[in-house]
Amino acid sequence: MNIRTLFSRLQHKDLSRLEARLDSAFRPVGPRPEFVKRLRFELLPPARRHLLGIAAGGWQVVMLTAAGLVSVALLLHNGLRMAAAVLGALGLLRHARKSNAAQSAVPMKTVRQ
Repeated sequence: MNIRTLFSRLQHKDLSRLEARLDSAFRPVGPRPEFVKRLRFELLPPARRHLLGIAAGGWQVVMLTAAGLVSVALLLHNGLRMAAAVLGALGLLRHARKSNAAQSAVPMKTVRQ
C-alpha cells in the first residue's frame, strides 16, 4: 500500500489523531549557538564596509564623495554652457537669415549709365 492510497482512506478524525501523535513525537529544539553565530556572520553585513579598499567613515570616503559631487556640478555647468552656446549660435543664424531675406526683398537701385 502506498502513501497516497493510505491518506485517501484516512478521515478527518484519523488525521487529527495522527497530527496529535506527530506533535507529541517531535518537540522543537533551539539552534546551536555556533550555528547562530556563523549565520549572523554570513548574513549580517560587517560593521565596517570597505569602499574601493578604503574603510567606510574615513576621510578618504568623504573626499571621494566631495570630488564626485564637484564633478557632477561641473558637468552640469558645462552642459548648460554648451546648450547656451548652441542656442546663441542658432539665434545668430536665424537673425542672419532674416536680415538676408529683408535685404533681398528691398529692390535694388540700378545705376544707369
